[in-house]
Amino acid sequence: MIQEPTTYHYINQSGIIQIPGGRVDDAEDFSRTKMALSFLKLDENKQREIFRVLGGVLQLGNVEFAPGPHDSSEYKNPNVIANVAKLLEVDEEKLKQSLVKRTMVVTNQTLTLTLKPEQAEESRDALSKTLYSRLFQWLVEMINLVICKAETANSAFIGILDIFGFENFKVNSFEQLCINYANEKLQQHFNHHIFKLEQEEYDKEKINWSKITFKDNQETIDLIEQLKPKPGIIALLDEQCRFPKASDKTFLDQLLLNYEGKHGNFDKNKRVQNQFIIKHYAGDVSYTITSFLDKNRDTLFIDLLNTMNTSKMSLIKTLFKDVQSDADAQSGGAKKQVRSVAGFFRSQLGELTSILSSTYGHYVRCIKPNMVQAPDNFDDDMVLAQLRYAGMMETIKIRRNGYPIRYPHDDFWKRYRMLVPAVALSGTNYRKACDDMLPKVQTEDPDDWQNGVTKVFLRERMYALLEDKRSYLLSFSAIKCQAFWRMAMVRGYFCEKRDACRVLQKEMKAYLARNHWTKAREGSILFQSVARMLKIRGKFKSDLHKKREEERKKKEEAERKRKEEEARIRKMAEEFKKTHSSDPRSVEEIMKDLLNKSEEERAEEE
Repeated sequence: MIQEPTTYHYINQSGIIQIPGGRVDDAEDFSRTKMALSFLKLDENKQREIFRVLGGVLQLGNVEFAPGPHDSSEYKNPNVIANVAKLLEVDEEKLKQSLVKRTMVVTNQTLTLTLKPEQAEESRDALSKTLYSRLFQWLVEMINLVICKAETANSAFIGILDIFGFENFKVNSFEQLCINYANEKLQQHFNHHIFKLEQEEYDKEKINWSKITFKDNQETIDLIEQLKPKPGIIALLDEQCRFPKASDKTFLDQLLLNYEGKHGNFDKNKRVQNQFIIKHYAGDVSYTITSFLDKNRDTLFIDLLNTMNTSKMSLIKTLFKDVQSDADAQSGGAKKQVRSVAGFFRSQLGELTSILSSTYGHYVRCIKPNMVQAPDNFDDDMVLAQLRYAGMMETIKIRRNGYPIRYPHDDFWKRYRMLVPAVALSGTNYRKACDDMLPKVQTEDPDDWQNGVTKVFLRERMYALLEDKRSYLLSFSAIKCQAFWRMAMVRGYFCEKRDACRVLQKEMKAYLARNHWTKAREGSILFQSVARMLKIRGKFKSDLHKKREEERKKKEEAERKRKEEEARIRKMAEEFKKTHSSDPRSVEEIMKDLLNKSEEERAEEE
């Protein structure tokens, strides 16, 4: 029978089934819920019955009706109502008949009326609401039984009240009226609580103060809940529910007749005919009267009560254990009148405020930062509206009418002693030090502060003046510290750069000196080499000249000797020719032969 969440009519109308971002694990939450139920000593069988009832409520929302003959109703999806009967362990035919028919007892006669589809849907929704509300109430009782033992039932206790905030939607109906009525009552209690705390605080600290007045919302509460001398909205609604032919229109007519132009917190919406306006502490709210009477009745017919009483499930029998008294009240068998939803809500709210008045309350205001459930997203308008609807503005007004800023003497001295440095602390007498210091702070009105027994009380104007002066001194001191620190940082930076420059200068001077010495040495070496080269070159040239002179002389000598030899040989050849005229050789040939022979002899000698 388990289906996707989108298939259930009661939970799919918003169009949002899952929270975006995956920050919620339904399986893990379900496991924790079962674990919590186990801690409440609910066994697996009882948990299974709880989940069957919840499944039956979801399935009931999917039951659809179609028009039948003679203003009756028929089921469009009979398989769904069969699932509901199976989950709730009731007879399927009885459940089918009790949703589309109504039994009435008039003057000891039993009448059975058929319901139109619209009426059948109202009967279906009434059964769903009853099942869910009675299951919720039963769970609350079980929790209280576990955590509140019998021996401690009459002793002190700690209770937690979780309520809806003030609601103002585009369309506001009976539910919003009940919620806003509860918020009016609780806001009144909260205002009185804060006001009482203020008075006790001032009396305890022996502060001279005049009576603080604040705007009370009792007129709005009387408009909704009073019975006499003039019936309030709830009383008029209950009165209209007792009339057979009454309708939402007649209820609105009675409201306008009794309160239009006669009550400062009631008005008629002149633009929309079926609305009236109540001026709540958080703002004006327009309520649409559609289905006000049906929602106020919100009682199950006898047929549905009897059908639930025949269930085989032990939990259903427990939830409807008082079914007989409710049935008798509807049939006229009992002398008591069926209590309306608004009347029951009013009595419960009265009991709640009585408990709150007898206890010491602490308040936690929960603020939703945005509608998209995203981190680091702060919607200013939305948060401001929640603060206004939570009644924080009224609380702030009460505090501001007195002395909203309080400091213990030691904290005040430690925070503001810089403003009057001439005032000294004597031991640990901080109160006297504060008495000496405060008159020396220039202020427009001496009543802007008072010194109590343990605290200094300041008005907003005095607090702002002290904070401004303190901020100025802190800023001035911070600027001086910043200036010194910046000087130290810049000096350190300068010294670091100066030392770096000195190192750089030393290295540069060393480099330049080394470079100059290197160049000088290279120049000296070059000069020495050139000088030696010139000296050796001069010597080389002198030796070369001498050598060349010797060679020249040798050549000249050799040439001379050659010429002398040649002349000698020529002479010898001429003499030989003369003596040997028969020799056919010429003088040159004879010379040549003689020269060759002379060279051979010279070669042999060498």
